[in-house]
Amino acid sequence: MMRRNVLSLIVFTVLVASAPVASYAQQAYQFGKCEVAPANKEAALRALHITMPDGVKIAADVILPRDLPAEAKLPTVLTQTRYWRATEGRQPTGADRYWINHGFAVVNTDVRGTGASFGRWPAPWSRDEVRDMGDVVKWIVAQAWSNGKVVTIGTSYTANTAELTSVSNHPAVKAVIPRFSDFDIYKQLIMPGGLFNDFDYSFRRYANNAARSSAAIKPRSMTSPLDEIIGGKLGGGFNRATRATRRKNA
Repeated sequence: MMRRNVLSLIVFTVLVASAPVASYAQQAYQFGKCEVAPANKEAALRALHITMPDGVKIAADVILPRDLPAEAKLPTVLTQTRYWRATEGRQPTGADRYWINHGFAVVNTDVRGTGASFGRWPAPWSRDEVRDMGDVVKWIVAQAWSNGKVVTIGTSYTANTAELTSVSNHPAVKAVIPRFSDFDIYKQLIMPGGLFNDFDYSFRRYANNAARSSAAIKPRSMTSPLDEIIGGKLGGGFNRATRATRRKNA
């Protein structure tokens, strides 16, 4: 009898004690909902250069809804890559259109010394590259279509650039969405599980040599929509100029 009473008391105590905990847990995890209804907006892409304080020009694609009203203000999704943000004549991607139809502007850039950007790329995430990220944010919030809010996003290399943009401590950076960032290059890339990653090493050696080679970026292949927009004024000079900067990467 005594044993049954003790068990009943324990069960009652657990039930009473867990009730407020469950209630608190339900309240604590009531996240807000985003109720933006997707629209069917046509996206318009503009390719341009953003000039950094040291004069280096960073290539960028700016994607906005076509026929955006002059008074409209949008938050921006920013991605910064070393793997060429675009090929020649590229149109807005499905991801670009997704953000456009959910009320965002999109800015994609080539980090300095890569793609159609000028400057040197001595190594991943150099001091100048990281400094550029804050200056790109400054440029975005100064645009007439910007509402002063920027979200950085990316996967792998661009996940790292998404995180590193916050180094600038710019108040416009409201959120960072990194996927699979290289938190520990040695453990995650070079020696995963304690084994030397020969494939990754070989691939990166090839990619780095290609990025440093003046012949790697050909006038009519891995360039960018910039050729279509300003190539008529500069002719082959633009391509020659960007390729010439690759010689300084060696």
